[in-house]
Amino acid sequence: DENFRDDLEFARRTEDAWKKYEEGEFKEKEGKDFLKSFETW
Repeated sequence: DENFRDDLEFARRTEDAWKKYEEGEFKEKEGKDFLKSFETW
């Protein structure tokens, strides 16, 4: 099911982002740059 695959991918990306945040690898971005980064998702 396509929705299930999308949900799994979202969960994977969220977990990766959380790990980066906990390790201090999170980068601050300007609002427009943050929104632009969603275009690659």
